[in-house]
Amino acid sequence: MSKKHPRMGKKEEILTLANRELQEKGVSSLSFRELAARLDIKSSSVHYYFPAKDDLIEEVARNYAAATFAALRERTAKLKPGKARLEELLALIEEKLEGRQCTAGILAAESAQISTAARKIVSSFFGAMGDWIRTELRAMGKSEKEAKTLSFVLLSAVEGCLMIDSLGKKNLHLKELREFTAGL
Repeated sequence: MSKKHPRMGKKEEILTLANRELQEKGVSSLSFRELAARLDIKSSSVHYYFPAKDDLIEEVARNYAAATFAALRERTAKLKPGKARLEELLALIEEKLEGRQCTAGILAAESAQISTAARKIVSSFFGAMGDWIRTELRAMGKSEKEAKTLSFVLLSAVEGCLMIDSLGKKNLHLKELREFTAGL
């Protein structure tokens, strides 16, 4: 049974657990019955909030994107644009995912198993994240062309590191990427 957050409602508990299950096991392993059992509720309670698996995945994707950018804004608000903010992004990812895969990354990797709406949410997340990284690279003095290319490379590297690191439940490759990024 999962730990209950004192101020979290049942819907939020379902979303939180579903997000973690996606990060650890992927789309095909996401089960209403298992979520319900882990939350000590009936599976009909999960269906009450999310009539279909696609509804749940779409809401998890929306919440993940919103929470990621909210945390990023909060953590970087007082930092000078550029390198410090880029380094804070990597620190945030390392802390929040703790050896698990990025929700958007796992949904992108398993895009054939998710709805068109969920694919759009994931695509929008990666577009916005790429734009955010590109802005920070431009603040570091990179040309628009360099920033565009390097933002794609860094975003791909982050997702690759998370995927590989999830095999050992450690952030070894992500730490190496942070060291590399510090040298930009």
